[in-house]
Amino acid sequence: MDTRLFEVSFAGNVVALRNLLEQDPAILDRVPLFPPAFVENPLHISCLRGHVDFAREILSLRPTFVQEINQDGHTPLHLASSKGYIDIVKLILNFGNQNSCVADLCMNKDPYLRTPLHCAVITGRVDIINELLKACPKSASEVTVQNETVLHLAVKYNQQHVFRFLVGGICNTETLLNYRDSDGNTILHLATIRKQIQTIEFLHRQANLNVNVLNSRGLTAIDLLMIGPPSSCDTEIGEKIRSAGGGPSISNHQPVIDSVGKGFNTDEDQKDKYLTEITNGLLVMASLVATVTFQIAVTPPGGFWQDFPEDSNGKGVTSNNKTHAPGTAILYDLEKNNYIHFIYVDTLAFMASLTLIVALLSPNDFERFKCCGLDINSTKMKSIKWRGIRHLTYLVVVMIIYLFTRAVSITAKHEIYRTPLFYAVIVPCSSFLGSLVYLSLTGAKMKHDQRDNAEKV
Repeated sequence: MDTRLFEVSFAGNVVALRNLLEQDPAILDRVPLFPPAFVENPLHISCLRGHVDFAREILSLRPTFVQEINQDGHTPLHLASSKGYIDIVKLILNFGNQNSCVADLCMNKDPYLRTPLHCAVITGRVDIINELLKACPKSASEVTVQNETVLHLAVKYNQQHVFRFLVGGICNTETLLNYRDSDGNTILHLATIRKQIQTIEFLHRQANLNVNVLNSRGLTAIDLLMIGPPSSCDTEIGEKIRSAGGGPSISNHQPVIDSVGKGFNTDEDQKDKYLTEITNGLLVMASLVATVTFQIAVTPPGGFWQDFPEDSNGKGVTSNNKTHAPGTAILYDLEKNNYIHFIYVDTLAFMASLTLIVALLSPNDFERFKCCGLDINSTKMKSIKWRGIRHLTYLVVVMIIYLFTRAVSITAKHEIYRTPLFYAVIVPCSSFLGSLVYLSLTGAKMKHDQRDNAEKV
């Protein structure tokens, strides 16, 4: 679109538009009319901005603009209905009545198959909904690409005042009340999952409502209430649905996961919750231990000798008259026994943490090995795996505590850190902490196994 025309349309200046047409009479003719040039025309812009006088002027100059779509697939009536500009909506509908095309205008659909009525419902424009229904009542029966009616959209976008207006103003209420979307959900399913008490209160008084409709997962509204996350209003919702004759389905044990229930975990989804949380925590711990122990090995406390010191004869010597070479740990020469023990424990902790990471990341589905001709008991292998993880975790915890105490004894020169009493306190404490971790993992695994056994029963 010409920049001058855009600026005039954006401002809604009718006088400026007329002056522009005097200067360039063909400026409106150069606005693209056919695909693939889907762009806003001046009428789109005036509908977005709410300039009713400008829209009236454009309609008189270029009536064809009213049927054109922009890059989002919206007609001017879509935009005016969504934005809530009632005067522009009436202007376009009057234009449609005068030109016998009002039904076409109201039934135009965007790429998601939404009509102007759908747009007005989503944004809660009751006055515009009323005008659109009077102009084209059959538009109330149109559905979106997800097979959603206007009632579905009103519940989905929590437009309760719109919902009440629609139920009272649509003639084929019975069909729409029990209509199922692409996931098989009626408006009662949606309202139950979203805990919309007022909507359910209004619905349960409707004589035409079927409260036991099954969605594509074979679930009724009561089933969704039982499966969904608990809420303080669950009891009240359940009472209202049951008072209307609602009940659970025979197959209410089936898992539910659809566009409505995203974020709602079923029993099947929660089955491995404890082990998943523990696995994530252990992975973080094992990764930190592996990082720290690796860092200690490549940069030990005190660092390395950097060169050969020279005496009067040019030989490399240390302060206690022992030769050394660059790259040798300084602590090795100063406190050889402590340093060797320290590196031993550091290496064990590093290897144990890596083994723990590999064990945690290994698959739990051992059934896949049967395709290789191996007769493997999956449950038994899982038990063996977690027993090994518990032992490795205990070992890592104890070694980290020992590594800390050994580092303190090397770096701190106070005698208390080098006495048997110090280790007599540290060793039981580290064993106790390791045992707590071991028992926690054992308890979590037992709880998981109990849930598995209960499900099998």
